[in-house]
Amino acid sequence: MLGAMKNFVWAALLAILVLGLGSCKDNTAKQEVLDLFDAYLLAMEGNNGAAAVSMMDEKYVDYFQHILNAARSAKREQVYRMRPSERLRIASLRNRLTRDELRTVDARTAISMVIDRGTEDRGDRWIWIGQVTFKKPRAFGTLFVEGIELKHKVEFVQAEGVWKLDPECFDRAFDDVVVRWASRYGMTEDRYILRRESDGSGKNVSDAIWDPPA
Repeated sequence: MLGAMKNFVWAALLAILVLGLGSCKDNTAKQEVLDLFDAYLLAMEGNNGAAAVSMMDEKYVDYFQHILNAARSAKREQVYRMRPSERLRIASLRNRLTRDELRTVDARTAISMVIDRGTEDRGDRWIWIGQVTFKKPRAFGTLFVEGIELKHKVEFVQAEGVWKLDPECFDRAFDDVVVRWASRYGMTEDRYILRRESDGSGKNVSDAIWDPPA
């Protein structure tokens, strides 16, 4: 009986130890994710394209290649069928890169150059993450903007022990903002997008930006 009791106690202690180790690992991973998010926002605030791109999920960089291809050759009618955030990316690429740069750079370099050449005060300090859940190799953070929880979650992925961030949540949130602001202030989505790019680059951007580079 005493032996059985000792075995039970040891089993209970082992279970507590294992659960404790699991909790420590989760807490460590959560802190790594939060630190990455803060570092990413700092890079964006400082217009540090190289640093920001180095923290991005490769899946997003691959997706951006599609946007870059469209910026090179898509006609006005094709651009109009794209999401607001994609139209903003195309406007930024055509506005901030030279014709030769747009034609020759890869997606990673293009993202970096667009961020480097921004002049806007991003004000990203009012964005933060709440609850973080894990589904390895990915993690998902609840995104708050000015205290309001958004429906789009920040997605992270761990590759070779390093966490990366997928910025798509910001694109999706921008899509929602454009629709809401255009409706509230009685302007078209494209007018809002052009104003946003004009403010963000310090250069006046006209409707001609929707035509492919000559």
